[in-house]
Amino acid sequence: SADVTTGKVPGPFIRALQGDTIKFTLYNPAASVATHSIDLHAVKGYKGGASVLMAAPGGAAYLEFQVLHPGLYVYHCAGAGTVLDIGAHIALGMWGMILVEPRNDGQHFRRDRRQAEREYYIMQSEFYLSGFPSAAPYAGTYCLDVGKLLSDEPDYVVFNGRAGVERTTFSPLPSGNVVSPIVLTPDVNDDVIIYFGNMGPNFTSATHMIG
Repeated sequence: SADVTTGKVPGPFIRALQGDTIKFTLYNPAASVATHSIDLHAVKGYKGGASVLMAAPGGAAYLEFQVLHPGLYVYHCAGAGTVLDIGAHIALGMWGMILVEPRNDGQHFRRDRRQAEREYYIMQSEFYLSGFPSAAPYAGTYCLDVGKLLSDEPDYVVFNGRAGVERTTFSPLPSGNVVSPIVLTPDVNDDVIIYFGNMGPNFTSATHMIG
């Protein structure tokens, strides 16, 4: 998964102001079985910095960059940089979003023009399952089926790593792990901002707001 603190998908939502300098360090544990990297689509440069932010097992990488253009961008693991690595690591949940807010007399835009009572961070993705290991350290996590990935045959299309959209508890995992679906609960007359992204790696997405 992308979030090493919670062990969940997606990774942390990164918020920056146009012109900010971000210092980014990637640590890859010695117990890791693969090379990892970070491709930040907010970085203006080759592979979004992934060629610099690349660490073998037991290694670390550092990148300092300035965010120049406002927008909502994805970031994701690009593995060792191959096309299959990128797709596989995305399918394993190693991704998130970064918001670069425009400067306006030194203030970010919500202080000037928007006052939102609630903000939601939602990303769509797919899971391609081949089984759930029982031995540590990967017990309860899923193994990727590369054949399904290459054939566009996901077991689940999910939002924030969760299957189901009802208000009831939903248990999609054969391991018996119970997860709650994504539920948005704004109050009447709330101003709401939704930061929505689609990480795929295969399917497209379109939101359909009603009401």
